[in-house]
Amino acid sequence: MKKSFIVFCFSLMLLVSGFADGNEVTEKTSFSPQLNPELNITKTNNTINIDGNVNEAEWGNVASVSGFSETHPGDQTKPSVKTEVKITYDENNLYVAFICNDDPGKIRASLRDRDEIWSDDYVGILLDTYGDASWAFFIFSNPLGIQGDTRFSSTSGEDDSFDMIYRSEGQITANGYQVEMAIPFSSLRFPDQPKQEWRINFWRTHPRNSRRTYSWAALNRDEPCFLCQYGTLNGIQNVTPGKSVEILPSVVANQSSSLNDTDDPNSKFENKNIDSEMSLGLKWAVTPSLTVEGTYNPDFSQVESDAAQIDVNNTFALFYPERRPFFQEGSDLFRTWHNVVYTRAINDPVAATKIIGRWKRYTLAYLGAVDENSLLVIPFEEESRYVAVDRNLSNTMRFKRTFGENSYVGAITSDRRLEKDGSGSVLGIDGVFRMFNNYSFEWQVLKSFTTEPNDTSLTSEYNELYFNDGKKTASFDGESFSGDAIYASFERNARHWNVDFDFWQTSPTFRADNGFVNQNNNRKTFFWTGYTFYFNSGWLERFHPNMHAARIWNFDGTVKDEWFSPALNFNLKAQTSLSVQYLFNSENFKNTSLKNINRWRFNLNSNFSEMLRAGIFLQTGRYVANRNDDESPPVRGKGTDVNLWATFKPMLRLIIQPEFSFAEMYRLDNNKKEYSGYILRVRGNYQFTREMFLRLIVQYNDFDNDISIEPLLSYKINPFTVFYVGSRQDYLDYSGSVGWKQTSRQYFLKFQYLFQI
Repeated sequence: MKKSFIVFCFSLMLLVSGFADGNEVTEKTSFSPQLNPELNITKTNNTINIDGNVNEAEWGNVASVSGFSETHPGDQTKPSVKTEVKITYDENNLYVAFICNDDPGKIRASLRDRDEIWSDDYVGILLDTYGDASWAFFIFSNPLGIQGDTRFSSTSGEDDSFDMIYRSEGQITANGYQVEMAIPFSSLRFPDQPKQEWRINFWRTHPRNSRRTYSWAALNRDEPCFLCQYGTLNGIQNVTPGKSVEILPSVVANQSSSLNDTDDPNSKFENKNIDSEMSLGLKWAVTPSLTVEGTYNPDFSQVESDAAQIDVNNTFALFYPERRPFFQEGSDLFRTWHNVVYTRAINDPVAATKIIGRWKRYTLAYLGAVDENSLLVIPFEEESRYVAVDRNLSNTMRFKRTFGENSYVGAITSDRRLEKDGSGSVLGIDGVFRMFNNYSFEWQVLKSFTTEPNDTSLTSEYNELYFNDGKKTASFDGESFSGDAIYASFERNARHWNVDFDFWQTSPTFRADNGFVNQNNNRKTFFWTGYTFYFNSGWLERFHPNMHAARIWNFDGTVKDEWFSPALNFNLKAQTSLSVQYLFNSENFKNTSLKNINRWRFNLNSNFSEMLRAGIFLQTGRYVANRNDDESPPVRGKGTDVNLWATFKPMLRLIIQPEFSFAEMYRLDNNKKEYSGYILRVRGNYQFTREMFLRLIVQYNDFDNDISIEPLLSYKINPFTVFYVGSRQDYLDYSGSVGWKQTSRQYFLKFQYLFQI
């Protein structure tokens, strides 16, 4: 099986390589893309009304550009539709207008909440205001004026949590659609100098039979530095960057009820008193490059619960994404290869503060919080545990200095101090060095210092565990120790052939009390390589055969896991992607060697119509039953994992998103069922206006036999001025004569308003 699949992959590569590149060269010769173009703009004396109507009287005599080139699926080819951009400014705003020619009946546009436009048609401006290719603002709008914004870093990628205030309006016309934007200079950060010289690009996404993308500045697929290829913007003079003070008060009220004893359905359902409190946030732009933000008594609750994950065969702590806005913005600065900062560990803060400074190629960030209670992730070789601790102080500081193209050197320090006793600190340095255009070296070195609390009641469930060859107890008995972690990677990123060779290490005593490191005592080597073929005609857009292999061993030299996995990835017309992968795997778990843990993986995703998007992930074959009791050795099993998802848009204002996850496994030795179950989650959203929506989430967990229902009404003037009222209802199936019964209920209300001074 192994040899035949590899031979098939190689044969398919040879088959397609003969005609993959010829079409590209032919099409390129008929069009001249704009490489690193220049744009000069002038100040307008007109009053521009942001209404989605690009009126000649308002937009006359301003700079205008066109000549976009296609970046996907074409490679610097001429787009099938025309895009024109007008741009000007006054003392307060940068103004941008897009005139997009198209068939109005085929335009994809949804009335959605902001930052949910990425499956629609959309246009935008990309601004590198310091002109050094380190980071940039991405500011977008769909044809109805719904906003989407991110911040892009050359070393960390996109920060989707970033939000800024700007105005946008759009309308669909007989010839396509038009969008107008007014971007306040107070929302941007740029040098405080009389004349500005920025890097700039304009973007259009045009999803039809393909997810076509067009760029004003032509992009070279063989150039890994995205920001380096922007055009140059000149002409902006005597404008002032943001130096505002923002005050963000909020009021939160909630009332909760629950069964006194969830194990007894006949126990009293107790209604608690209404609880309300106020919080205050303050954000001060000290200079155009330095921002200080603080919050007192913040409401860090989530208005949407985390989607349940199937963990029935998993021994490690699960990672959940951060949804709280205070921690989301700027999170890219604290992101490193070893996850030493996990803000979800700051659970119930009394106060928190954040400082972010960006000076051209230098970045300095600080995050601190006083937390009433936290969950620490305690890692071991084959499992991890959560430990709840009381009041503590958390501090993290990050420094980065970029140089060249896509290169940087950085340092990070993170520390958590418990109020009674105990602490955990991490110090580290990291960086990226890009060389020979397509090659780069990534690295990180960390050292941790841990002093456990002297309170074994906190670890009562695993006081008998040992680690570091039995030299240390897992219980919190006041022990002190240090550990280390290393990451090194050599990579090639290019148009066709790409390579990634990694080495990872976490010592048996490495911990990150402010982070999410859920396994230690391991070393890993990882190798991945792939080759991409491009096509400009037919049903196939890209063909990407690839393979990866890895070996993991502990500090005693015992091999714990090793695998080899060839794969075939296809990008097809109708915005459809398909991947097929086979995994050859062997594991050593609980001192038991388990060979031939092989399985197939299949992934299909399609955005073939505006009304329906859907996808499926299927994994089937051999598994290891990791969750056996401690007295029984692990065994091999056969099983299947399935994840189905869809986004259904029956009308402009309504989105329905069902998701279904299923997992089952049977032991190979006796065909006995180890586990079987599913989770069904449906999220529905009705958008009354751009500002107001009603959302309903219903989730059923077959493993726990429970249902949760979460309605929410939201009114959002901007990303920071919001009103929420919602509820969560939980029901449990007690079976028998009792059946379904409500176990808990919560009502909540939040009002938050942004004052700008």
